[in-house]
This record gives sequence, C-alpha cells and structure tokens, in this order.
Amino acid sequence: FFFFHKKKMGGSESRSTATEPVIAVDAGLTEALEAQRTERETVEAQVDFDERVSAEVERQVLEAKAKWEAERLALVEAHADELRAAEAQALDDVSAKVDDLRAKYDFLRPPPEAKCVDEDKALALCYATASRPLDCADKVLKYTECAKLVANQLA
Repeated sequence: FFFFHKKKMGGSESRSTATEPVIAVDAGLTEALEAQRTERETVEAQVDFDERVSAEVERQVLEAKAKWEAERLALVEAHADELRAAEAQALDDVSAKVDDLRAKYDFLRPPPEAKCVDEDKALALCYATASRPLDCADKVLKYTECAKLVANQLA
C-alpha cells in the first residue's frame, strides 16, 4: 500500500541531486483510516455521553430514594400518631362505657350487709366479761361456723 519514490529537491535549476522520500498512501487506505478514526471518535463520544447520562441517572435515583425515604418516614410517623390517637379514643370509650354500666346497674346491687354480726357481738362481749379466754370457746366456734358459711356463699 505504501510506496516510496524520490523527489529531487530544488527543482531543475539546482545542481544538488539530493532527494527526499515521500510517502504516498493508497486512496482506499486513507478512507479506511478516516472511517476508523471517525468510528473511534463516535464510540468515544457515545461513551462520554453514556457516562454523563449514567451519572445524571444515578443522581436522579439518589434524589428519588431520599425523597421516598423522607415520605416513608413521614407516613410511618403519621400512622403512629393515628394509632396513639385511636388507642386514647378507645380507652376513653371503654372508660365511658364502664361508667355508664356502673351508673345503670349499681342501684340494683344490694348494699353490702355485715355478716355474722350477732356472733361477733357475742364474742366481743364474752371476751370483755370473761375471766379466762377459754370460757369463750363456744362463742368462737359459732363465729367460725358463721364465717365459713359466708365464705361458701361467696365462692
């Protein structure tokens, strides 16, 4: 593809016969080299463009992730606030219902009455007047029996 030929320097008027080598390139090779250079430049330009686009896309993805995370945290906090408010409301509702039921049914419940009152009074009088505590043994037995009956009724 390459060939050399000698060109005389200085023209025909010059007495010197020095020659300079000249490189002649085949026309097809020049076009092929130019096409390769153009293709290489195109590929390099595309790589540069892809890198710039990739960096921009990466930046946009990071921004979107940060925005999404901030929104997610806000939603989580809002949901937690809603749950706390719902819990407080449920507690208030249950407390109000308990108060209503107590107000409604407490008058139906008989007031508590003292049990074994007679046996207790007799035992206290015996202890107060007896010279020996063993003299009140029968009163202690009656009070114990009464207390057992009351306990069985409540069970």
